[in-house]
Amino acid sequence: MNQPAIPPHDPDAERVVLADMLREHHALNIASEMLDPDDFYVPLHRRLFTLILSLASEHGRVDRAILGERLRRDGLWDGEHGALVIALVGRALSSNIEQHCGILIRLSAERAIMRETLELSECRCNPTEAAARLAKLSREVVGRLKEPSGRADKALKQELQAAVDGVRYALPMPWERMSLETRALLPGTVTVLCGSPGSTKSLMMAQLVTSLAGEYRVAVLVLEDGVTYHLRRVLAQVSGCAEITDDAWCRTHADEVARKQVENAALLTHMASVFEQPEHNNGCTADELIFWVRLKADQGARLICIDPITMMAKGPRSFQDEERFLVGSKRVIEETGASLFLVTHPRKLPFGSRPGQCTMDDIAGSVSFSRFSQTLLLLLAHDDKESSVESGGCAGETTHNRTVTICKARNGRGVEGRRLAFDFSRQTLQLRELGLIRRKVHDGGGPPRD
Repeated sequence: MNQPAIPPHDPDAERVVLADMLREHHALNIASEMLDPDDFYVPLHRRLFTLILSLASEHGRVDRAILGERLRRDGLWDGEHGALVIALVGRALSSNIEQHCGILIRLSAERAIMRETLELSECRCNPTEAAARLAKLSREVVGRLKEPSGRADKALKQELQAAVDGVRYALPMPWERMSLETRALLPGTVTVLCGSPGSTKSLMMAQLVTSLAGEYRVAVLVLEDGVTYHLRRVLAQVSGCAEITDDAWCRTHADEVARKQVENAALLTHMASVFEQPEHNNGCTADELIFWVRLKADQGARLICIDPITMMAKGPRSFQDEERFLVGSKRVIEETGASLFLVTHPRKLPFGSRPGQCTMDDIAGSVSFSRFSQTLLLLLAHDDKESSVESGGCAGETTHNRTVTICKARNGRGVEGRRLAFDFSRQTLQLRELGLIRRKVHDGGGPPRD
């Protein structure tokens, strides 16, 4: 029996551990306690792990300049080694070093069991002896995976302390009630905004990122319309002049167009660096999108947006592509503490259905979007209508033309199913939050009606 050509391993997890060891002494202590060099499958990673531990033992810390000198002295500073060290130094810290060490231990154990099984088959040991040897190996692995006393709650203590220190918090949306109800933009979370064409969901996304881009690093990948298209709408929002999106109006108001550009020149320059579009028109695959999310997260982006995710290029098994994207992207943002915001569409509803009947099960694509997201919002556009709305402790009848339904809010407190009234201004292209829509009392034996 031949050993598999590629034993189980995870090069990316190995790089995460090495990057954390290089940048944080706490992570170095945990990795040195949990891991052995053989837990790294890639020879280069194994060599760097050993060298990092050696330098930490000699100097009490890992000086990257000394690391480079040692690699050169040992004849290891070639293009591959040097490029890897530079990449590791620039990589963002992961959110859980213990988790990634555990991944390496498990994979190392799988390789060890495969080797042991191969040796047992070649030496033809009796079944009792073979079972005993494999059981002993399994017990050793379990013992290594057991967290030392006090470590089990260390991650929780660190997260709570980060909250106390104000380091961990949800990014503030420009809509106070929705932000407080959902706590949508916590680090490491996915928020999905779903709306039919014409529901102004992209304008809602633009309003969100513009409100945050001045204080936080934000990255937006637009897959349907180009950067210029979105920048023009941003200018309309910040200047309060929707007509600037109308070419005919611009022809007869040249001075006003120039004035609004000058007044908002700094913001437009900054937002031009926030919005990006693909270099080709063939759509981006799941792997390309994961790579882009990783790139932006490593560059320090706190909020990462894709609009619309339904434009992702998919193969024959589209559901698997979508799940691979979400799982891969969630892993990135959990490691880096970024928040992912996805804009999507509902699938085509059955004949006779009303847009207001759309639920999170009607989102286009696979169930992965509702399953793997922490927050899911449905934006509905409709004609002006009256609703009983609560705002600031007061309630009253309010006219609104947009409704946001909170379909899922894992970080909220029992807010699923709540609806918020919004007003979309055709003069400013902005959405103004009006308050929480109150449910009406029963009018008979049926369910409450709005």
